[in-house]
This record gives sequence, C-alpha cells and structure tokens, in this order.
Amino acid sequence: MRTLHPDPNTSPRRGQLLCLSWASALRAAWALLALGALLSQWTGCRLGDDPLPLSTTPADPRESDVVLDEGAHHDSGDAEGPDDASPSDSADPEPHDATEGETPPPAHEGCMLVLVSDLVQAGAVARIDPATYRADSALASTWQDATLRVLKGEVYVLNRLGADNLQALDPTDRLRTLWQRSLGPRSNPWDLVRVGEREGVVALYGRGALRRVTLGGALPAAEDPLGDVSLAAFDPVDGNPEPAQLWRAEGRIYVLLQRLVRFACRAEQGGAVLALDEATLSPLTSWGQSGLAKLPFCNPTGMVPLGDGRLLVGAAGNYRVRGGESDDGGLVIIDLDTGAVTSPLYREAQLGGGEGGRDIVRMAPGEEGRTWLVLADESFLVEVRALTRQSGDVWTLSEPYWRAEGVFGVTEAFGRLWVADTTPGQRGVLVFDPRVPGAPPIAGPIGVGGPPVEVVAHPQPCDIGTR
Repeated sequence: MRTLHPDPNTSPRRGQLLCLSWASALRAAWALLALGALLSQWTGCRLGDDPLPLSTTPADPRESDVVLDEGAHHDSGDAEGPDDASPSDSADPEPHDATEGETPPPAHEGCMLVLVSDLVQAGAVARIDPATYRADSALASTWQDATLRVLKGEVYVLNRLGADNLQALDPTDRLRTLWQRSLGPRSNPWDLVRVGEREGVVALYGRGALRRVTLGGALPAAEDPLGDVSLAAFDPVDGNPEPAQLWRAEGRIYVLLQRLVRFACRAEQGGAVLALDEATLSPLTSWGQSGLAKLPFCNPTGMVPLGDGRLLVGAAGNYRVRGGESDDGGLVIIDLDTGAVTSPLYREAQLGGGEGGRDIVRMAPGEEGRTWLVLADESFLVEVRALTRQSGDVWTLSEPYWRAEGVFGVTEAFGRLWVADTTPGQRGVLVFDPRVPGAPPIAGPIGVGGPPVEVVAHPQPCDIGTR
C-alpha cells in the first residue's frame, strides 16, 4: 500500500475506525420504533409516552461572519485555513400514470434508478419512467447498505460494510448484474469516480484509503498493481480520515474527509477536503504542501461544485448535538485554485429547526443555481430545502419542499425534484416542481417495492410497459 504524507516530517498512524453513516443513524432510530411497537403490544405503553430527555442544551445562534438581508446570505470572503426498517401496515402505492390533478413531466429521454433497502436485511434496484411515473421494481439485488453511481451511462453499486464489494449492472438488460468484485473485508466503500476509459477510484471509508479499480462490462481480471493509497497521514488523531465522497474535475480528484474519532467530532480537528492529482493521486501542490483544505466544522456530509471555480461544502457536526464549537455544522466555500476556505456561509443554527438548528445530512446539485439540502432536527424530522445563489454571493434558503421522518435521497433531473421517502405508511418516491417550494407533490408516492433510499438519473429510456 502506498501512503500519502501531508509533509515530509509527518508519519502516518494506523486506525481501524469503522463508519457510522447517516443511514446507520436512521437504522438505529427505526429499530427503536420497532421496539416501541413491540413493547406496546406487551405492556400497553408506547415509546413516546415518556420520552427520554435529550442530552443536549440548545444554544442561541452564535455570531457568524454572514450578513443577513431579508432571508438572503452573503459570502463574507476568505478566512485562513479551510423491507422497512419499521414495516408499514399499508402496502406500497401502486405505480401509476399522471392522472387528473397531476402535472405531467416534461418531454425527455431518460430513466430514474431507485435504490431500495430496509437497511436491515436486503436491498434492490428499481426504475421509474419519468414520462409516465410507472415503476419497475426488484430488478437487481444489493446489500442492505449500498449506494448507486451512474458513470457515463454505466451503472455501479457500492455495497458497503458487511458486503464490501463493487457491483456492475447492465442498463440495457433490466439492470441485470454483470459482475461483483470484492474490495476486501471491512473496506466499506463509499464513493466511486471514473478517471479513465476503464479505470475508477473508490473511496474506502473503513480503511482510510483510495483504490484504483477496473470498470466496464467485463469482469476485471486482477487488482491494479498500484493497490491502495493510504490517507492515514491526513488524520493524525487516529489514522483514519474517513474518505466519504469523491469529486473529479479537470485532472483532479477532491476527497471529502470526515476525520471523526470513535464516530464523533473532537475539538482538536475538523473535517477537510483533500485535492489530489488524478494521474498520480498525489496532493495538489497549489493547495499548499499537504493539499488539504481544513474546514471549521467536523463531520462534512457533502460537497457540490458551484461552477465558478469554487466548491460548496456542508457539515453536520455531531448529530443531534448543539452549541459547542466542535458539535455544530454549517456551510463553507472552498476556492479550487488555492484551497482557501471562506468564513461560514451558514451555521447550523441558521438552518431552521428553532434554537437548535438543523444538521446537514445530505447535499445534491441542482439547476438554476440551486443546491439541495437534506436537513434533520434533533428528533430526526427531515426537511428538503434549496439553497440558491441569486447573484454574486447573495444566497437564499427556501421554504421546505417536503418534511417527513424518512427522507433519504434527493435528485433534480428531467425538470423535476425526486425525493426518496421511507416513512412508514407513505413510503415511495415523490415528485416536485423544483421552482415552487412548499407546493404539494406533482406525483407520488410512487411505489418501488420497498423503502427508497436513493434516486439517480440515467440517460437511457426505461421502456417500462403498461400493466
């Protein structure tokens, strides 16, 4: 294994820290709900009758380097550094065409792929035709904790901790599995980017490393001789910086590092973004000797390119914990040329949810200057909002598009906002007009054979026939 060093005088320390993802947190919450239902049958008590006190003390919003102007935010400039988890009593809604009262989707060619999982036993991949809102479910089996990627029309599944493999699906044959390849026990793959015609890079969250892999329709014959590239030196506290997300652009790979310690934030270090040369996977020298942009927040959960040479990065901090410098999250912007990090654009307390604010648990790029935020309060009630850059560095945060307990993934595609909602009794994919916050869904919930946890656009038409 090759090891990257932030500077010549730094030596790496090895760690065995595993992940505690957003999906894992919700899996625990669903398990508590299921236990509560069981206790209700035995004792007549409900989990909500005597709620446990939160071990947090919400603080007033802190001072920030952000100017508020009638709901708008201004970037303040650079600063130094950088089947159900709780089964529903009702069946999934039947797939359907757009009916009276629903707005038909715009003309297009393409398909929405949906990752379905109960987060406990098994997962699968389904499809939705954006032209009719019809669904085709249970097309390929996956691990219970997985994530879906579409790279130049090819479809891949990263099966995470416990399965630890890369799975290729055939988009031309009802998403039939072409091959699966192990990435090593407890490697816990979290993201994948393509860096060549048949080459990709995988972020191994469990090992704190990157790995080159072979992509394409044929089963790869052997490991890349380069092997793993260790990132241990970029987390001096425990040796595993938890690489959680990758983004490739203009010959570079940007790696989102959560840098947690025993699944929690610590005051001694926040999250970071690492810039690497795509060809060599070496730190980008224009970002300084280490190639590292250090964030003022811990536990970053997403990054979205702004299209102007800058990167928007969001962090959750410690989930459900408020008030401390190492507990709270927020949003910052990184200059892609220099690695300079702005003062916080938003802090956690400014994202709604009362005094405690909301955690940024997911981010997704949108159209017309929108970035989609999935925000959770202390009770894990989740909202979907759009952060929009109006002009220059003036930002506005929309009203909620949707609010529910089980929102996982959001994607803007084919002129629509697609929301994966696992909430018992209403689980399915909901479709919204991305230009109209607060409006009811255009369509849905569309049943996909189980709880949907991720929605991804694919350029090839679905061709789902009528039933």
